[in-house]
Amino acid sequence: MQSSNLNKTIKNDINLLVTLYFLLKHKKVSAVANEMFIGQSAVSHQLNKLRAIFDNELLVRTAKGMRLTPFAEQIYPEVEGVLAELESLFTRHEEVSPHLTPRKPVYRVCMPDNVYMNDIASLLLRFVEQEKLSDKVIFEVFERYDQCVTDLNDGKIDFFSGR
Repeated sequence: MQSSNLNKTIKNDINLLVTLYFLLKHKKVSAVANEMFIGQSAVSHQLNKLRAIFDNELLVRTAKGMRLTPFAEQIYPEVEGVLAELESLFTRHEEVSPHLTPRKPVYRVCMPDNVYMNDIASLLLRFVEQEKLSDKVIFEVFERYDQCVTDLNDGKIDFFSGR
């Protein structure tokens, strides 16, 4: 898409697309106002803007109520598709897991003595369950040994607590 093609989009309020969709769908200003939680006069004002943008009446009053112009009938499926794509774009974050993804399957944790071993093990277990990681990661919690600092520096231990 070339940037020059976006001039009308930039110039106009994209919320008008939502109004246009509901107008084409319901064919009633009052129904659109209720659906969008705005006043009828606001919808009428937006309809007038849309008519000016498209240089088309879009909706015409008849004895049986409002009806779509041939142009409005033609663009209705397109407008519906554009809004479906926008909705998909705005909800795409929901498809991405909000949970953490571990970088490796096993993390090794070295603790001084066994003073807090049960507490840390319980905390890590709750974390794994809460984040739904039980099939993805294991935490090995063990008591401090002579080579802990060296193993930490060599990347053989992931977490080290104590002095």
